[in-house]
Amino acid sequence: MDDLGPLFKRLTTLRKHFSRGDECRVPDGILPADWARFQHYAERVRELQSTIYFEKVHQSVWVLLQSVLGSKPLLPNLRRLDLSISVKEPAGHLLLISPTIRNLETLFEAARDDRARSGYDPVREAAGVLLELILSKVPNLLTLCVDARIYGHFPAHQLGPIQSLFHLQTLKLSEGSDMDYVTVQLLSRLPSLRSLGLSVRLSSAIRKTRMPAAGNFAALHELSLLGCLADVVWVFDAFSFNALDEKLHLTLLDPATDINVKERLAEIMSKVPRNLRALTLLSAGIQVSSENHLSLSTVLESCLVFEDAVTVDIKFRFSARVPQVTDCDLLKFAQAWPKLESLRLNDFPQISSAVDEATASHVTLRGLLSLSQHCPNLLVMQLQILDVTEVPPVSSFPAVGHKYMRQLQITQLRNGSTANLLDVAVIIDLLFPLLETRRRVFLQYPPGRKRFDLTMVNGAWDMTQALLAAIQARREVQDSPMASRSPLTEDSYTEDESVYTDDNSDDEDGDDDGGDMLDYQ
Repeated sequence: MDDLGPLFKRLTTLRKHFSRGDECRVPDGILPADWARFQHYAERVRELQSTIYFEKVHQSVWVLLQSVLGSKPLLPNLRRLDLSISVKEPAGHLLLISPTIRNLETLFEAARDDRARSGYDPVREAAGVLLELILSKVPNLLTLCVDARIYGHFPAHQLGPIQSLFHLQTLKLSEGSDMDYVTVQLLSRLPSLRSLGLSVRLSSAIRKTRMPAAGNFAALHELSLLGCLADVVWVFDAFSFNALDEKLHLTLLDPATDINVKERLAEIMSKVPRNLRALTLLSAGIQVSSENHLSLSTVLESCLVFEDAVTVDIKFRFSARVPQVTDCDLLKFAQAWPKLESLRLNDFPQISSAVDEATASHVTLRGLLSLSQHCPNLLVMQLQILDVTEVPPVSSFPAVGHKYMRQLQITQLRNGSTANLLDVAVIIDLLFPLLETRRRVFLQYPPGRKRFDLTMVNGAWDMTQALLAAIQARREVQDSPMASRSPLTEDSYTEDESVYTDDNSDDEDGDDDGGDMLDYQ
């Protein structure tokens, strides 16, 4: 069920009341026949995706329903609940909590004026009490996601009921619900926990203390951890993650030098099993420690041991520097991760402006060749910059014909405005003939907005994709059973597949050399 509106319509004695423009519902009492009909439908609800309707319900309705329900839940057979709960007015939301719930997503909401800036925070304390109460009522929970849009963290004692959730398999605690050492230790003892996402904030005293082995996440296969670099390293020192083989997602909040990131990553990765399949690293940025700063493969040297990796996602944000990615880096990645299906590198083009483009090195078409030869299962490749300053002869590239690659996402072609983009497109097609491309090309949108603007950062790549689409379309025509017939007969030429040219052309026969025609020599 999307919301409770249809269910509450069964209570015919509820009348609409408008207060300050907001719709409320004020009870006149509940008739026995209405209540029987309401319960009949309430027992059939297994999933509730939204509680927005609660904003329209007068608080007196919940008082009335609670008196009728007693200790019973409003939806007695509910299995999944997406709950957005007001810290100030939680009564109605608590009526939804049922021991039958297996999957619970909870968002704690509080007005900004209600949040204390420092010291004692009553809103945070109230949210913690509510969470403690909710957890005590869902003993069979399998999945719990908590989004606490409040300051600080839940005290460990308020998360105490979690340790009784013996069946809990997935736990996600969003940023804003920071965990301390005691809380992480509590979570490490959950016997069935397979997937964990949390942000950690340790006190300076704890961080400086070398703790003995504090706990063992015995069944944990996926971990998403957010915090400063020192806190993340400390967690891996204090806890064991011997079963961590599916996914590791690290979000590092503080910028650090490239050498420091390299060394700290080595400490972390030494504690991770080598059969890890998915790695995501999102860093606040790199502070270059020397003029000859480290390349990306050098910074990530400790990550190259995961030969079973199928997904690698590396991003640096809010930084004046991004580690350079060269053909050599791409070759090292391809050789270290031969089972790759998805490789995403540096998805923040706006932060590369500080790199000296006169001396910077980037991936070239040769780098894509090595990737296509060493990673036969690759489906997705995301790259910030592809350098086409020098385009090798097309004849020097073998027709690799990669069988799986579908998405090649490039933000910018370096020196693309002066490169022969047709050769670039032909080479990419030789390597990855099955790429997904746009099949509708417009020089101009109907309102007059240009589709291709070669002065934009991604303009050259947009044009290259259009050329790729044309190459693919021609090949498909040649390979089709109808190849002996004209490919552009009236039967096969449809408006959806047509290629539009500029409506302002002076010559209907297409002999005009001006306008928006693109000349490739």
